[in-house]
Amino acid sequence: MQRTDLERLLSQIEIFRSLTDEELGLIVDISNQRKFYRNTHIFMQDEPMNHVYFVASGKVKIYRNDPSGREQIVNFFQAGEMFPHHGLFRKDSYPANAITVETSELITIEKYDFEQLLMDHPEVSIKMFRTLGQLIVDLQKRLEDKIFRSTDKQILLLLERLLTNHGEVIDETYSRISTRLTKQDIANIIGTTRETVSRNITHFKKMEIITEGADGHLIVHLPNLNAHLKAST
Repeated sequence: MQRTDLERLLSQIEIFRSLTDEELGLIVDISNQRKFYRNTHIFMQDEPMNHVYFVASGKVKIYRNDPSGREQIVNFFQAGEMFPHHGLFRKDSYPANAITVETSELITIEKYDFEQLLMDHPEVSIKMFRTLGQLIVDLQKRLEDKIFRSTDKQILLLLERLLTNHGEVIDETYSRISTRLTKQDIANIIGTTRETVSRNITHFKKMEIITEGADGHLIVHLPNLNAHLKAST
């Protein structure tokens, strides 16, 4: 890939958007691009955390397996996002597994090179850490939702979050969640059973909060979702 193409891709990554052209050039110097086909593991839990990754295109799922072997989905990442978020702060192993949901182009940077760049250029560090701070706030809110919210509210909040990160506007009333999630996926994200999710999804369909497209993607009625979230606050 030509340097200008890599620079263009990096400029679309959320954490790099506030950088100047000169600062972005420093990132280009230590970056590599790799293609991962669908259902390819990028790294496995407990492997040495030697790289951080940025999604140029495609989607990546982060997940763990609990002691019983059940999958617990941590997050999905799409174009413009970085993972793992804490890769620049810790020296231990990867805390979860990463696998491509679809064929994906990823930009990889060795952790050592990234850390050295940030130490040599504190102005770049400050800009990037401001963005990371917002991501940490979002993760904290998700944890609070899991602890303090009922299951139905957690599912609705998940839908709201998915619309923010993976939503496609249909019109002023409806938006489509571009990432196709099964009921088991939703259960794995919020830590409940498939049966519980199925009951809630059926209930939300009756309330006309969501419908399901022919391709299996969820379509959300925005006014009804917002009204229900506001009423249950």
